Amino acid sequence: NAQLLAQFYRQVKAGADRIHPITYWSEMEACHLTNIFSLYAAGQLLWNPDRDPDELLREITEGIWGPRNGPVMLAALRLIQDVRTGPSWDTYWMWLPTHRLGTADPANDLRRAVEVIARLEAMKTDASFVPKFPLPFPPETFVELTLPHLRQIRAFADFRIKFSDLEAAAQTGLGPTELTRRANAIWDPIRDYSTWIGVFGPPEALTQEAMLTKFAHNHGIVLTPPAWLRWRDANRQLQSLQNRQRTLAIPLQVKPDATQLTREFFWSAEKGRDRFQLLIDQGLVEATGDGTYRLANWEEYRQR
Repeated sequence: NAQLLAQFYRQVKAGADRIHPITYWSEMEACHLTNIFSLYAAGQLLWNPDRDPDELLREITEGIWGPRNGPVMLAALRLIQDVRTGPSWDTYWMWLPTHRLGTADPANDLRRAVEVIARLEAMKTDASFVPKFPLPFPPETFVELTLPHLRQIRAFADFRIKFSDLEAAAQTGLGPTELTRRANAIWDPIRDYSTWIGVFGPPEALTQEAMLTKFAHNHGIVLTPPAWLRWRDANRQLQSLQNRQRTLAIPLQVKPDATQLTREFFWSAEKGRDRFQLLIDQGLVEATGDGTYRLANWEEYRQR
């Protein structure tokens, strides 16, 4: 978010670094290509913190896509800024109680997402324009990598509208049976598509599940995760065990409630135990005594 970067660097310019030394770094991760916009804004703001962050985004999008297509990509970036980070650190940082995903108007979020996705999908390369920035891939690749994030935003905005209707129905005194049916009906998990954001899964999926779980708890109803979601989660848990086993020459032994089975996914202990039970039921992990388990084929993954 170029706006947040500008706020931070202006604090540094005002003398914050005299209180706490500032270190800036950029690390390689799965979104490094799509982060080109933030990296450009960060570099320019380090040079001159007083530059307009919106102008910086316009500068790089038009420098890559030209005056015809640049505004389309700029609209996409502004939407991502607004819904995924918001106007301040308080709305962005997920550990703060003020964190939020999406704006206060999910219907407008949905409208903007639908519109910008359609424009990007229909966008044709301007053959008369030569990009002003050297790129490791053609501009079309950056569009391809951005679209899944916009689809996640679209799906989450649509879910928030349905969730608001669910909350309104609960306020009318709707019975638990119908509330259960409606809550499970709107749980269409936000897909990963081709993205990999921080931990497993997009932030929209984590927030969606948290909202529904809290609602179910408050109203005394039971949520039933889609079967495919349980299996996907269990498979990721299995992959985590396999990767940990690769560092050991002896069997890695874990208990079903071990924090290492849930911590990296931001799961509750209950969810971790449920997914681990799937691995037990399918014989993918086996009991070793004392309530511990190991991979049934651990020797295949042991350190050589």
